[in-house]
Amino acid sequence: EPIVPQSDRTGPGDAVTRPHAAWNARSICLIVLAWLVLHIGGLFTPGLLDDVDSVYLQIAREMLQRHDFVTPTIDGIRFFDKPPLMYWLAAGSMHVFGVHDWAGRLPLALLTLALLLATYVLGLRLFAGISPAAHPDRAALYSALAMATCIGPYLYTRFFIPDTVVALWMTLAVHAFLVALDRITQGKSALLPCLAFAAVTALNLLTKGFIGVVFPLAFAFFYLAITHQLRLLAKFH
Repeated sequence: EPIVPQSDRTGPGDAVTRPHAAWNARSICLIVLAWLVLHIGGLFTPGLLDDVDSVYLQIAREMLQRHDFVTPTIDGIRFFDKPPLMYWLAAGSMHVFGVHDWAGRLPLALLTLALLLATYVLGLRLFAGISPAAHPDRAALYSALAMATCIGPYLYTRFFIPDTVVALWMTLAVHAFLVALDRITQGKSALLPCLAFAAVTALNLLTKGFIGVVFPLAFAFFYLAITHQLRLLAKFH
């Protein structure tokens, strides 16, 4: 296989412009196929489980019944233990497809596909420069398939909890941060990727609470610190 010259190699920690591989239709089809088999195929089982699984979807059902998407309730009692985004997703899906357990889980399955594609795109950014020239998206494809077939994401989408969605927002935040860093080192405006970082961090807050803000910001800070680029912090919007 063709070897990339040493001078052209870049690693995940390099704050320079990296070569970008184009999306490969075959790779996308493989990722979607893995998602269809593992996540859509398992959408209808098992039935709702106790505690969190049933609580989230019952709150979403009551939102539909009460036409109140601001104050979550369960059995008529106000319930402010969790942020609202998961309730809104399930309620919106059940509004379209009816009040079924699979309808409540459908947004989680779709966001899992988004996570796999986000992993693929981030892999293109990080590893295109060290992948074989004939298959520049190989590492990106393997990364997405590894995510698709890991036991954790499979189990955490069998019941309605936000962990996989948090992983999606974190992946997008990391990517937006790296795009912003590349633009800053090139002397270009980083406003749009910084706005994207802020948007997915806000969604993370609505999904999981305070850690949805702490984790992305901590990643950005420590990445800059470890790569000796803290001086660039003031240039982020």
